Amino acid sequence: MAVLSCDFNAGKARGVTWNLLNSFQMYLGGKQIALAPPGQEIQDRVLFRFSSQPSVSILKLAVKVFVLMDKKMRYREALVRMCQDGSFKTGCDTAVALQLFDQFSVHIFCLPLLLMDKPSTMDSYLDQSPAAVMDLVSYLDDISVDNIQKVSDLVSKYPMIKPVGVSKLSYKPLDRMIKKMVDKWSLSPTLYPITSTRWAKADLYYWVKQMFSLDSEQTSLQLVNWRELMERKVKDRKEMQELLVNTLFSFDIEEAKHWSSKYELGYFKDQPEGEETDWGENVVWEAEQVEYYQLTMAKDKIIFVDTRQQFMHFIDVIREPALTVVGLDAEFMSSHSDQRISLLQVSTDKEAFLLDFEVLPSCLEEEDYTLLATGLFARQGLVIVGYGIVGDIKLLARSFTKLANLVAITKSVLDLEMIKSKLSQLVSLPTTTVRGLSGLCHSVLGLPLSKSDQISDWSRRPLRQSQLTYAALDAFVCLEIYHSMITRAEERGVTKELKETLENSMRKTLKDKEPKSKDKVTRVKLEEIVADLVAPLLSTPSPPQAMQLVCDDMLQGLCRRLRLFGVDCLALDNGQDHLDCVGLATQPEPRYVLSRGGAAAKIAKRLPAGHTLDIKSNDLDVQVEEVFRYFNIVAETGDLFSRCVLCNGGHYYLLDRGVLVQLADRADARQNRLNRDVRVEQEEEERREAEDLDLDRFNEDFESDGDDEPSFVSNSYVRTEMVEQKRWESVQVTSSYTGMDRVGKVNLFTGETEEGVFVQVECVARTTMEKYEQFWICGKCGRVYFEGSHWGKAVEKVKAAIKVAPQPNPQPKL
Repeated sequence: MAVLSCDFNAGKARGVTWNLLNSFQMYLGGKQIALAPPGQEIQDRVLFRFSSQPSVSILKLAVKVFVLMDKKMRYREALVRMCQDGSFKTGCDTAVALQLFDQFSVHIFCLPLLLMDKPSTMDSYLDQSPAAVMDLVSYLDDISVDNIQKVSDLVSKYPMIKPVGVSKLSYKPLDRMIKKMVDKWSLSPTLYPITSTRWAKADLYYWVKQMFSLDSEQTSLQLVNWRELMERKVKDRKEMQELLVNTLFSFDIEEAKHWSSKYELGYFKDQPEGEETDWGENVVWEAEQVEYYQLTMAKDKIIFVDTRQQFMHFIDVIREPALTVVGLDAEFMSSHSDQRISLLQVSTDKEAFLLDFEVLPSCLEEEDYTLLATGLFARQGLVIVGYGIVGDIKLLARSFTKLANLVAITKSVLDLEMIKSKLSQLVSLPTTTVRGLSGLCHSVLGLPLSKSDQISDWSRRPLRQSQLTYAALDAFVCLEIYHSMITRAEERGVTKELKETLENSMRKTLKDKEPKSKDKVTRVKLEEIVADLVAPLLSTPSPPQAMQLVCDDMLQGLCRRLRLFGVDCLALDNGQDHLDCVGLATQPEPRYVLSRGGAAAKIAKRLPAGHTLDIKSNDLDVQVEEVFRYFNIVAETGDLFSRCVLCNGGHYYLLDRGVLVQLADRADARQNRLNRDVRVEQEEEERREAEDLDLDRFNEDFESDGDDEPSFVSNSYVRTEMVEQKRWESVQVTSSYTGMDRVGKVNLFTGETEEGVFVQVECVARTTMEKYEQFWICGKCGRVYFEGSHWGKAVEKVKAAIKVAPQPNPQPKL
């Protein structure tokens, strides 16, 4: 009855099929006398039939009801056969349902699922298959070298797959995938030595550049701290020692000599050794002498907490009812493979406590972590002030399982980083070129903070006094800034506004993001915002089709919106280098570049003046306004959808309903030939005969003991390719490139255009085909468009776009 139900092939959750199985399970559970298990033939038929429907939960329920787990190894080779026929997802789902974990090579269905961009299906198997996880990560590590060739070889092994996920196996996306797996399953670097070494080398180069490069963001670093950090990163690996010295050759020869001598590498045998710098000296690499904000707290008020007795004293202090606000900061060591809190700083107005989490975990009891969570983070009436402390609290929660729920229970957290710009406007803070907490300190308290000890090996013990002072100051200064802001607000009569700002920030911190407001900014307000953000480049109005742009990877949404208006716009993929925009902009057909922030500044240095627009706004509508004003673009409703928003294609095949329905019918017929399902619509005798033939083939696999890696060239795939026929339908093609129409052709049997692009008819519901008369098919990617509700919304977007050309080079406001 279950397999004949109306929703069996639909896999509907809690539908007829599921309810029949669940009722049968309840019936069996209510029997006082245990029934004999079903026969082998019934069990085989159950697995064969239920693995052909799409719902994993229904398959798991069928496996449980018909006791297939007792003979699960019997079906191992049958699952391999499924994958040989191209049913990789079905094979993986069935393996999970039967709990056949760690029974298959990653080549059977894990790698194909990656190529198909179905990582969640793969993860359901890997979560219980540690050996497969290690094999997969080692394989991904291997293909990170000679990547293009190896990925190409992998794709060629599975010709029946459309490798929509292949881009995620290239360089940076592959690195992120390995990093995600390493973090999720806590894997050892020995499983991915190539990637681990590459990460270590990149990390080493970064820190050398931070110390010695003239354009480094670090203006002040202690040499002793930096050397300690390098020693920790290099350790006793000769390869890394040589890399450090070779890298230093490009930055500082004397420092290269120091490390060559320290590790006895012999790079300077014929040269006299220079005078060695004393590591005990407070040597600082500085561009210029700068006066910094100093800690006003006495040194004996900085309490280093590394025993349980000191920890309990700290708990007593923070639980005092009179204490209403504390400053908080954290120091940690960060790498690709490990990121844990080393030091947690909590400051009151009188004392600063430095909690040593390199030592404390060995002496604290489980209830002590609860005291920390409830006494500090979850305490009512206690405000925790810091800069960037949202990330610190989340890292603390990840570092210790006993604090796993810390984010959920934390009450009043005021992250100054999140409201810095609002505070600056509210109390009219002076501007500064210094960034981060140091910049905020400069604006509020008059002097920046010294960051000479920021780059330190915070896991090394004992810490020097300069490190202790630096750590205490980072927490204490947040309190100073908090109190100073209150005083400034009182002087300017904006105490109420400041209070509202702080309360709103504390309500939002660590909480889920609120849904975006549906209220639109008024047209006049948009005009004012854009006028302040950008000054027009071009004086002559241009239609969208005349513009050729390229968007950086953080502006992919803007790219799609501009295409909606008909702008010829490309976008970098996630993970691409920002400077790739330069290559696209300097091709034979030049393009202007849209980017943001520091990336825009770097790109602008490599292109002619004015060819890079630094987008200022976070609002998509305002971003469009910025582009339209800057390039003097005038859009009309006729420009709508003249380009494909997905691929930037500029021409469409116009298909009427009848042609699209024929393509859909042919697509369904092809799918039926490739699918081993036996449809309910067939006559019962014919259905049974076909099912028995497939089941015989299915059963042949039960007796197979072969462990050879299977071939994935499916017989049905080859047969389908041979029998495809050619029949073409002439249709109209319209182009935004030429503005003219031409005659094109679409193959009604294969669903492809004369350009070899397949119409994505499977993405269009039958009800949609019945509702609309005409459809537009992108000639580049095959995406199907029609005049639905989204069309009307897009028209409103066009009407809201700028239609009046701005005046070039406006006079500055007085």
